[in-house]
Amino acid sequence: MSDPSVETWRATLGQSTSAQLRRRTAEVCELTALLLETRQSLAASRAGLTRVESERDALAVLNAELRAEAANWREVAERYLARTNEQGHALSAANRRNRILTAENEAALRQLDEQPSWQVADRDTGIVCSSCAGPIVRGQAFHPLADAKGFFAHVACPLSEEKP
Repeated sequence: MSDPSVETWRATLGQSTSAQLRRRTAEVCELTALLLETRQSLAASRAGLTRVESERDALAVLNAELRAEAANWREVAERYLARTNEQGHALSAANRRNRILTAENEAALRQLDEQPSWQVADRDTGIVCSSCAGPIVRGQAFHPLADAKGFFAHVACPLSEEKP
């Protein structure tokens, strides 16, 4: 055994006993193990951060591609809507013009129907115009030729000089 006064002297001067050295060695070993564990955790965190950054970069590229594609589809849709709008206006104008022409035709047909010798074909008649040799079809006005039984002519056709 050692003298207690020597141990006191060593403690005062900062010199350790073997028990203190063993304890400090154990603490250093624990700190070294903790440092190693911390380094491993740091390396894993760096690897995870690198993976997250690469995923973030991939997502940024994908996001940019999706934005570009969305802009392209938006442009296509806007052109389609503009063209559809123009076609709608054209169709509306055509419908209006069609209604006007239909009303004019119906008025003209009523007027022709009111003429005593004129008739308006309500179907394809199978009759051939004696003036132009064209068929008399549905919607066309025609009249019988005077002094010629069974012969008809379109109202709009000039009468031929010859009688059949």
